[in-house]
Amino acid sequence: MISRSYANAEQLFQYTKDNGLEGTVNYNGTIGPKSYYYMDARPDNVWVKTKNYQHAVCQISAIRKGKFGWGLMIDGRYVGVLEFPPSASEKKAFFNVAKQIIRGENKEWIQLDPLLSCKIKYQCLTKKGLLRSPVFEGFAI
Repeated sequence: MISRSYANAEQLFQYTKDNGLEGTVNYNGTIGPKSYYYMDARPDNVWVKTKNYQHAVCQISAIRKGKFGWGLMIDGRYVGVLEFPPSASEKKAFFNVAKQIIRGENKEWIQLDPLLSCKIKYQCLTKKGLLRSPVFEGFAI
């Protein structure tokens, strides 16, 4: 969505949050509105992208074997994989509890009773309803 020009960036970002939009892309005012936006590139001092991150509490339902990954659910519905590991101390605390709630496994995953919850920050939902780029923010009670 392209919006009209805003002189007040805070007002624009508040509009973005109020309407559940993903974020804003703003040009550097010294360059001017006729500058170009480069897809998949981040040239300095041209455009600034500001994300309106969303937050959710998810249940951890599985552990991926091999490379790091935790399967995430919200209210019993699969919402994606946490692929960026939390700190070593948080992982250790998680695995100490997780080994007590294993309910099965296959070649790729160890399934857990989804009793452990965590706070997740994510960019938006994908077309399939999954969390885009989920990031661990801490365990939830």
